[in-house]
Amino acid sequence: APAVTEFEFVSTMISKTTAAVAPIVSLEENKDGINVLKVSGCAVFRETAMVGELGEDETRGLLLIKNKVKAGVLQLSVLDTPATVEIWHAKSKVTPVLYTDGKIQMQVEVKMKVSLGDQSGTVNLAAPNNMYAIASAAETAVKDEIQRAVEKSKELNADVFGFGEYLSRKFPDQWKEMEQNWDELYKTVNVNISVKAKADGSGRINKPLVPAEA
Repeated sequence: APAVTEFEFVSTMISKTTAAVAPIVSLEENKDGINVLKVSGCAVFRETAMVGELGEDETRGLLLIKNKVKAGVLQLSVLDTPATVEIWHAKSKVTPVLYTDGKIQMQVEVKMKVSLGDQSGTVNLAAPNNMYAIASAAETAVKDEIQRAVEKSKELNADVFGFGEYLSRKFPDQWKEMEQNWDELYKTVNVNISVKAKADGSGRINKPLVPAEA
């Protein structure tokens, strides 16, 4: 879920292009039958109305683009083995590109440092020669989360990423002509996603625990 201050929410709410988001808080019953609060996903607003929601994975895709993910956990299948992969560091960069024919592209680059948290199965994912598989699985998962966030935002016609702001800063003259039609233009923006992960052996396990043979 996003951490949003009141000032940030209000300032984004009055933006002509960027859609505001707020964390969703729900009441759930735990295993002991006690009602507890859960913060998960985010609500999306256009002007002053809520227009939809982003789920947990879509919200992380949003936060990755906005460079607001510093750590996290991915539940993945690595070499056909269920595993928990931990994100220790993530950094993103968004570069707007405006072509002569008027087409708009956003280059989204994400770089991460990941490691193995735990796993099941008998394959030793912590072995040095399997680090590439952990990194590759993390790259695929994160790219998918970002892509789903982009697709959902286009369904809602809500620029939750602030792509319009990037364009206004880099192409101020052209932006003056695009600003009034941004609602329609946003749906045509091509988002090119590049994710690079580096995995190391700093995880919590050295080798999987397997039952001893009888």
